[in-house]
Amino acid sequence: MGELTVKCLLYADDQVILASSAAELQMMVTLMNWELKERGMKVNASKTKVMVFEREESKTVCEIRIEGELIEQVDEFVYLGCVFSRDGRYDRDIERRVNAGNRVNGALHSIMKNQNLSKQARMVIHNAVLVPTLMYGSESWVWQKKHESRINAVEMRSLRNMLGCNLNDRVRNCVIRDKCGMQDDVVTRIKKGMLRWFGHVERMNEERVTKQIYMADVNGRVGKGRPRKKFIDQIGDILKMGHVRSTLNRRACMRRYMDVKEAKEVCQDRAKWKSVVSAYPSG
Repeated sequence: MGELTVKCLLYADDQVILASSAAELQMMVTLMNWELKERGMKVNASKTKVMVFEREESKTVCEIRIEGELIEQVDEFVYLGCVFSRDGRYDRDIERRVNAGNRVNGALHSIMKNQNLSKQARMVIHNAVLVPTLMYGSESWVWQKKHESRINAVEMRSLRNMLGCNLNDRVRNCVIRDKCGMQDDVVTRIKKGMLRWFGHVERMNEERVTKQIYMADVNGRVGKGRPRKKFIDQIGDILKMGHVRSTLNRRACMRRYMDVKEAKEVCQDRAKWKSVVSAYPSG
């Protein structure tokens, strides 16, 4: 990524090693294994995986061994609760959140339909269990309209169960939310989370690794077709869809919406950016 090189990521007892070639990766793995043995520890080869990030459909074989044992190569891997896919897309991670939300809906079905519990109590359960399940890791997603629809469908299934109605009753989603007393749906909460994360990273000191990765451009050959949507493009779309008003000129005859360039300046003021995020419209 330009002049920035990230070789290793550490979190508790989990470690990620990054390399630009199989030979370099094998050397780093061998050194890591040797250092751990010196300290009386051992790498669990069965839990260790290898993955090659690439956009092409053809799969590059990467044979890495630890003390002669071949490490399994996979197309996706779960790290800290998020799915990393070989093509670098978020589809599998979002699909995993949707599936987890459906399992939560199944587990809470009897509770959400129980009319002996107050609606307020069931909404507390909804917000405390289902919503965090759907939103986990969503701050950095780059998603499409189809992903929004799937996430929204999981939440609406829970709310319809709460009110005892189904799709055949043909009740609009906005009516369902009003009856449940919901201010922000899960899609809006996710968009607000993206805006908060954008502001948080933009305010970071440029010496921090997170900020450097955020600002870096990935080296490599540009693939065929339309360029992939970036996180910064996602922020621009969120601001546009939410009709977030510009703070530069409030004259009625010169109304315009905030763009990413202005958002980068506004978010430097934490309180001001917080008010922008809080005012983001629902639905």
